[in-house]
Amino acid sequence: MFAFLKIPLHFSKLSRNKQNVLVSRKCPLFVKHCARNCFHSARQPRKTLKLEAKEEQASDICVSFFGAGYVGLVSSVCLADYCKKVYCLDTDKEKISRLRNLEVPIYEPLLEEKLRRNYESRRLIFLSEDFELAVRESHIVFIAVGTPSRRGDGHADLSYVFSVAESIAEMLPSGYTLIVIKSTVPIGTCSKVQELIKAKTKSSKVQFDVVSNPEFLRQGSAVDNFLHPDRVVIGGCGPMKSLSRTLMETLYSPFVKDKETLLFTSWEEAEMIKYASNAFLATKIQFTNEIADFCQLVNANISVVTRAIGLDERIGHHYLQPGPGFGGSCLPKDIRALVRSAQEYNYSMRLLESVIEGNEVRKRRIAQWIASLASESCIEEDLGTFLHGHHTTHTTTVNIYGKKFGILGLTFKANTDDLRDSPAIFVVQELLSLGARVSVYDPQVKAESVTKYFAAFQGFPLDICDDSYTACQEAEVIAILTEWEEFRDLDWNRLHEVVSRHVIVDTRNLLEPDVISDKGFRYYSVGRPPYFPKNIDKQAKNCEMLPTQNNFQQSKNL
Repeated sequence: MFAFLKIPLHFSKLSRNKQNVLVSRKCPLFVKHCARNCFHSARQPRKTLKLEAKEEQASDICVSFFGAGYVGLVSSVCLADYCKKVYCLDTDKEKISRLRNLEVPIYEPLLEEKLRRNYESRRLIFLSEDFELAVRESHIVFIAVGTPSRRGDGHADLSYVFSVAESIAEMLPSGYTLIVIKSTVPIGTCSKVQELIKAKTKSSKVQFDVVSNPEFLRQGSAVDNFLHPDRVVIGGCGPMKSLSRTLMETLYSPFVKDKETLLFTSWEEAEMIKYASNAFLATKIQFTNEIADFCQLVNANISVVTRAIGLDERIGHHYLQPGPGFGGSCLPKDIRALVRSAQEYNYSMRLLESVIEGNEVRKRRIAQWIASLASESCIEEDLGTFLHGHHTTHTTTVNIYGKKFGILGLTFKANTDDLRDSPAIFVVQELLSLGARVSVYDPQVKAESVTKYFAAFQGFPLDICDDSYTACQEAEVIAILTEWEEFRDLDWNRLHEVVSRHVIVDTRNLLEPDVISDKGFRYYSVGRPPYFPKNIDKQAKNCEMLPTQNNFQQSKNL
């Protein structure tokens, strides 16, 4: 399948210097069935090239990304390996300045190396102004700005998307430009963007299409995900030989070797696929956490259970790992936005509503559990009855004022520096609110990056440490909240010497229980039996359970 495409530039509003820059771009594309609506600049005729959806043809395409955030930066860096030129645009002048100095604002394996190579080869350009120059040179313009949850109601805030769309409309040159929405947006957004741009375009000679191309990057492996995608979803391309379809096939040809991986859908289907994917993952996490809690009550091991059910090819092993709840920049935000979108159609997504509620409960219960293990009352009967759901009218309080907690891991998952909606942040906030002293170590977190998350706790005893051993110094409880690999290889003999009490709470089931207990620690994990040193007081086993759903309501004010 192939088409012919010629995309001219409109020079009338540009200075001679900018024209000289632009003529260096040799547009290779011409779509036969659109030729009658295209025109050439008299100053610089465009060469034509037969375009097929082949890998080598991607090097003829110029691309712009509005938004140098997580999605925009990773995508632009990866595409710059294959495209003629990629512009990464952002109004944040400080961020762009840092990127030009090769200071990558996010941690993602392989990203810094690729950014450096493509920037130094001048295939990747960062701009905080002169966006019109980039748009006029680009065949494809991506919108990759954030769509955060609107404060208070969970709806996706589309103000950035619409603002960028209006700006693009005013910059579009004569000829054809493909506009791609990469941002995660509610169903119906692409249609609104197309109407907005159509209303704002200044010339009848401007041609454009709007397509949806949701991202499925997983933080911690985003570069690899982009280069080797499970699927590429493109919504709204129209007929088989349409210009937009051919452009997108060509753009992704270096990454998609199997045609089954490239899925063409409607706008609405593409938008729904993104939300449904994240909602399903969140549901799977919450399901696993609930099964893990029940395993703990009936003396079953969640690791054995999930290994067995994951062997069913209908289920699989991914996202069957219990933990402190889901977080990050996507799952909490997107599942709320999907529920709110459904409510606009008078449709109630009861399952997803319960997942949202259950995740909030989860984080609070994890914080309570960790707090309880530092309390002297953990060997008393009232905590034991509380943990087993008896005496439902009883309210239990835990006094941990002044007690020291060593927290290992603050990001919402390993291999990222993202703290957004991290369950670990919530746990630390809860411990501080109870009067605890907290020391934290995370391999990718610096003190300055956490300030905004603890603005309400200024003056509280919170220390961000440079290593695990400093964080655990004199701790009564060590809590692992992020599954960083380096925590597997700690010197447990050294830790045994520096802590105040030998209690480890592994909310990620990262460690081998028998190894840790052999080092003299009481070891608690999620959905697995606790492990104790041989000489431990058996009364302490009253501490072993994570608070159950029934008794959580009793102590939610802890």
